Amino acid sequence: MRTIGLSNGQITLVDDADYELVSQYRWNVESRDGRHYARTNEPKGNGKYGTIYLHRLILGDSCKGKQVEFINGNTLDSRRENLRARTRTALQLDKPSKRKNSTSSYNGVFWNATYKKWCTSITIERTHIYLGSFHSEVEAASVYQRAHDIRSSEPNPQSAIEAIKQLKPVKVKTPKPPKPVKVRIPKAPKTPKPVKVPKPPKPVKVRIPKAPKVKIPKAKTIKVVAPLPDNPMVSKYKGVYYDKGYWVATIKLDGQWNTLGSFLFEDDAATAYDDAAIEALGDTAILNFPINS
Repeated sequence: MRTIGLSNGQITLVDDADYELVSQYRWNVESRDGRHYARTNEPKGNGKYGTIYLHRLILGDSCKGKQVEFINGNTLDSRRENLRARTRTALQLDKPSKRKNSTSSYNGVFWNATYKKWCTSITIERTHIYLGSFHSEVEAASVYQRAHDIRSSEPNPQSAIEAIKQLKPVKVKTPKPPKPVKVRIPKAPKTPKPVKVPKPPKPVKVRIPKAPKVKIPKAKTIKVVAPLPDNPMVSKYKGVYYDKGYWVATIKLDGQWNTLGSFLFEDDAATAYDDAAIEALGDTAILNFPINS
């Protein structure tokens, strides 16, 4: 590993094999969105200059038309093991984000009112992985974070998907309370037997007539049923409708309706529609969950 000095006194990291290639340029720092990138200017003729970024120079043609992801989050670490060329769509899908109207303060966690549990899921390369449901919101968030760490550290998306599917929640064992100490209490001395007292005469039994039984009619309960809405199973999302206990995602392409699948949750069906719309229509697609540019 070698270091390259930048114009403002900062340094960037490169591999030994790439040092000879990048050391022939004078590198500056470009700050954008709170991050710093190493770049230089190359003359193109007619007094014009073109911008070259250090990480794109190292990856070469493999990153054309793609965005470069810094795996450890350090944009001044340009070693090849920290660089990964990804499509813009894949980066947006893998970006941790909160659901619309999320009930949790953690990314990737939401409350399932039907099962009364905290659920979590993650999407990698258009593959939606359900990570499980938990009684604790913090436990669900920890499982999501472990899955996201696997995705960030694994360059092969398919290998990351297989590793996450094998992920099991860590059960936190609470220590058992100590056993109570048994304290022996000495028995009290036996009291002497009481002196027998002659029994009093038996009382005379007087029969009192029973009061007549009065039947009190039971009060009838009136069941009040709340009126159902006009369309209880109509989805608020585009391309989603309810059928036989499932939410179905569909999209119309070339004049024909295509069924994308059936889902237990309405949000999952809406996500499936967005994936198909992005793949078919690209940036012109109207989405249920718009992707921030």
